[in-house]
This record gives sequence, C-alpha cells and structure tokens, in this order.
Amino acid sequence: MKTFSPWLALLITAAGLSQVGAAQETVPAPGELQTRIDLVTQRMLKGAEPRFTPDFVLADVMLRADYPRRFTNYSGDLSGRVIGAFAEMPSQDAAAYLDGLVLEAMKHQRADGRFGAESLKFEPSAIGSEHMALLWGNGRLLVGFMEYCANKPDPSVLKSSVRLGDFLLVA
Repeated sequence: MKTFSPWLALLITAAGLSQVGAAQETVPAPGELQTRIDLVTQRMLKGAEPRFTPDFVLADVMLRADYPRRFTNYSGDLSGRVIGAFAEMPSQDAAAYLDGLVLEAMKHQRADGRFGAESLKFEPSAIGSEHMALLWGNGRLLVGFMEYCANKPDPSVLKSSVRLGDFLLVA
C-alpha cells in the first residue's frame, strides 16, 4: 500500500478532496484526484504570488544575500517538503521542475555534507537553537531526497543523501 507524504496530504486537502472533521471520507470520482492534483500543481507553478519558483523554494539552501528570506536557519525544510510533495505527485507538468529543484539544491551542499550556514560549529559546547534549526531543516531535505529517489532513483541524489545522512549522524 502506497502512503503519501504529509505535505502531499496537505495539498490534497487544499485541493478540496478531504473534509476535515467530517463523519465520512470524501471519495473522488474516477479521474477527479488527478484533476485536482493538476490544478494544485498549476497553482503552485504558475499561479499568483507567492509562486513556488526555484529561487523561492531553494532560498533556504542557497542563502543568497540578494534574495533574503525569513527562517533560512531551517535550511532545507521548505525545499525538502516541496521536493517530497512533487516527487509523490503524478504530474507530467511538474517533472522537469522537480528535477531542476533537486539538481540545483545539490549544488549547495557543503563540504561536510550539510546544507545551510557553514559558520555553525557542531561542538558539544556550542550547540544551540540555530544548530537544532539547521538539523531539522537538513533532516526534512533528506526526507525529500528519499521521496524523490523512491520514485526516480538517481545515483547522484543517493550520493548527496548519504553525505547529508553522514553529517546528521555526527552532528
């Protein structure tokens, strides 16, 4: 039995296929689920602001000074969630977008395997909330990479994931 990521479940709910708190489950008509997923995909990729452009999604791993973003200390959180959701969405429209996100995200991996602030030192005496935020976001990005690989195995993504996992194990 295939399970969906929590992010995809949120997208399905936003598409109107779930009734929160309802006594009965809403069962979509044949083809309606795909139609709704396509509508949400189009909204995310081509809708009004905020659009889920690669710059917007990957700002948490790119850390560009010319593209400031709130909560960049959770490096990989948003990008991992979007990668995971699109990896689970059966949509041809999103395939090239998703591949591009993953390839661009991997370019920002640090030498020690992490994504985000390289200035943080992971020493027992220095661990604080900024470290925990980075670990949280990096863990979510790892989940997104694994969801991607479950649907489209890619040796380069697996290699990047192993490096990230190794960082998380020693941090």
